[in-house]
Amino acid sequence: MSIYIFFITFLIFVGVITELSQKSLKDILFKICSFFMGCILIFRYGQGTDYFTYNYLYNQIGDANSIQQLFELPIHGEGLWKIINYFFNKLGFSFEIFAMLISVFCFLSLIYAINKYVENYKILSLILSYPTVFLVYYMSAIRQGIVLGIFFSVLLNNFFQKRYFKYILIVIVCSFIHTSALVLLLLLIVPMLNKRIYNIIFIISISISLVLILNNGILDTINRSSMQFLER
Repeated sequence: MSIYIFFITFLIFVGVITELSQKSLKDILFKICSFFMGCILIFRYGQGTDYFTYNYLYNQIGDANSIQQLFELPIHGEGLWKIINYFFNKLGFSFEIFAMLISVFCFLSLIYAINKYVENYKILSLILSYPTVFLVYYMSAIRQGIVLGIFFSVLLNNFFQKRYFKYILIVIVCSFIHTSALVLLLLLIVPMLNKRIYNIIFIISISISLVLILNNGILDTINRSSMQFLER
């Protein structure tokens, strides 16, 4: 775990430096940070809460001798995800190589999106993606990570180009990797909103976040007080 803490500290440090640097140096620092961040993801082993679960399921899918038999196995997962596992398994790829290939796709998708849509704050984009996109979805929740990779590399472009029908079709396909992909359909509501509604949604989101934080703080205080009382 120390390498992950060290790297986010390194990213923040580099982020501060980039604010004081010329554009050419910013690009170099972004490429250096991206390289090391990519290596951490691609060459990991056993990292993430679901790594060995996916490993086990991958090996179980390898026992199937046909697509029909594949879907008869009592294995959790959406249909397209099972087929992808089956395809790579039958090609003779180990799970480690399979996970590496997925990691390459996911991470390059993130870098592609940052280069395409972010102009001045690329290191900041890496920092913001680190705790959730990188450590949670790319590192552990592999199926959701693939969906995010497709979102960054394909769906965003279709959304900004207003190719909404194609966007919907791709989201539906992604839902056969992980059903949570259907949440991305909510993004289609955004173009219908005006500035006033944006502000209302923002205020509500901040309010809910503060309530949750305060409630957690209150509950923690009550729990600590209760434990201190019981220890007396």
